[in-house]
Amino acid sequence: MSRPWVALSMLLFSFPACGTQGGEGAAAGGFKLPAEDCTPLYEPNFDNIYAFTLTQSCAVSGVCHGPPEGKAGLTFQNANDSYDMLLAGYVDPGDPAASDLLFRLSDEAGALQMPPGSALGATERCAIATWIREGAVR
Repeated sequence: MSRPWVALSMLLFSFPACGTQGGEGAAAGGFKLPAEDCTPLYEPNFDNIYAFTLTQSCAVSGVCHGPPEGKAGLTFQNANDSYDMLLAGYVDPGDPAASDLLFRLSDEAGALQMPPGSALGATERCAIATWIREGAVR
């Protein structure tokens, strides 16, 4: 699944690089992807990403992506629907650099930073990048 608008938006804007650990590689547009040899916070599978990140950082108290209606059409209310929504346009399995989810999570202090206010840590982004790189399987 290719989304040229993601690549185009990364080229048009110069987003600040993440506050990252050494060894992270720069992707197009200046945001940084976790290196392939990064150490994930937890085992990089969708169930852990849903339980430890999406529900706790993205869908807290109905704000942003919580019920009843999440921003940008994303509501992390149950794992199956969340997975389907992410793969319908926010995650490009096998390609973290082309995945809007990781782009938003890696735009620390930029206009598109998710979650707003407090970026995810490098090891948490590493888990998500690794899951995407390994095919984003359910």
